[in-house]
Amino acid sequence: MAKESEERKKVKEKLIKENDKLLFSLSLYVKVSRMVQDLNRLARANRLVEPEDVLYSIQQEGAPKGKFYVVRNY
Repeated sequence: MAKESEERKKVKEKLIKENDKLLFSLSLYVKVSRMVQDLNRLARANRLVEPEDVLYSIQQEGAPKGKFYVVRNY
């Protein structure tokens, strides 16, 4: 099995309840966006959310320059 990235561990540990946010550098955007897509796919497969919903999303609004948030929606 592949080793879990530090970013994925951080998201799983810190984003526990609705509206929790984590700040990431914009240089990690591609890596984190792929990770968020995968986590949302797994959440749908495990029926944590409805098929049309997303558990995690990426938000740049309100973030400091050069940063973005990963937000838990449910």
